[in-house]
Amino acid sequence: MSTASRNTNTNRPVKGKSSQRRNAAKTSNFVDSLSPAGQINRVLGDLENLNGGYHLRNWSASARKELYPHITIKVEVLDPNGKEVEVSVPKLAFFAASPAFRRHISDYAEAKLIGCNHKDVTLESMRAISKWLRKICTDKEYTDLPIPNNLQKGLELHLTARTLGMAQYTQQVIERYIGGLVCRPVEVNELVTVAELTCKDAVIDPILEALANHVAYLCRYHLVSKEQEDQYVAMLTGEKCGKLVKVMDDKKIRAVAENGWEAVYRRPLAEI
Repeated sequence: MSTASRNTNTNRPVKGKSSQRRNAAKTSNFVDSLSPAGQINRVLGDLENLNGGYHLRNWSASARKELYPHITIKVEVLDPNGKEVEVSVPKLAFFAASPAFRRHISDYAEAKLIGCNHKDVTLESMRAISKWLRKICTDKEYTDLPIPNNLQKGLELHLTARTLGMAQYTQQVIERYIGGLVCRPVEVNELVTVAELTCKDAVIDPILEALANHVAYLCRYHLVSKEQEDQYVAMLTGEKCGKLVKVMDDKKIRAVAENGWEAVYRRPLAEI
């Protein structure tokens, strides 16, 4: 039986901290006693039954705590030199956050290690995701996945998250990039960086499209020097930046000229 104290105003029993700790320990022991498949099915039930369970922001502190970050799996990714490196990741939290991981591990519940040698999944980003998953399992308040200030690192994290089906956790990368694009000069090399670190599927990446339309707008209306225009054009007609040209939208470029950048691109994240 749990230890209880008396509230003098209501005479209702209130669980003490020691009791709460014992209950938490019992739940942890119960989850540890489950088979790997049982642990996964337990989380799957929460995903299906919790209101808004598809996003960990909507999970209560107690629900996130029950993802037990001490239960881990090794995820093998490639370092910048192409060497395979293992990253220890909270298994149940990763299962809750990543549809790609869910699809894979559902058939290999007993696995202690999985390979994720996808070129769009970087070691640094995988480590950042693992650290964040541990944090939100233990903190009372949910916090977003931290986004690096460095453009390349931020895009790498977003691309990694997107590859894992976790793009909803890096939407602030899109918002920050698009919102700040007109507030600074765009270096020519940025075109290559964005072209290389945005999605390559059939869906148009909003970061890629925004950059393409911004550069096209600057060149069409001669808002940069002739030298800068020539550098942009040379890069856009080169092999590395062809997909920027493909997503240019003449209608949006004209709309930016007529109504301003924010009128076209200042949209809720849900619409991006």
